[in-house]
Amino acid sequence: MDSPEEEAHLSPSPRHNTVNQETRRPFSCLQLFRVQRNKANLYSIKGLEKHRRRREVAH
Repeated sequence: MDSPEEEAHLSPSPRHNTVNQETRRPFSCLQLFRVQRNKANLYSIKGLEKHRRRREVAH
C-alpha cells in the first residue's frame, strides 16, 4: 500500500519534498524558487552571524 506520495514524503531529500508540495497545491515555479532563495539567504545570514560570534569569542 505504498503510494508514491508517501515515499516522496518519507524521502530525506528536500527536492522530493518540494515536488510533493508542488503536486499537492498550485505552486508556481517562480514562487517555489523565491521560497528556496529566501531560505538560502536566511541560512547564509545565520551562518555569517555564527561566524562573527565565533570570531568575537576567539579574540
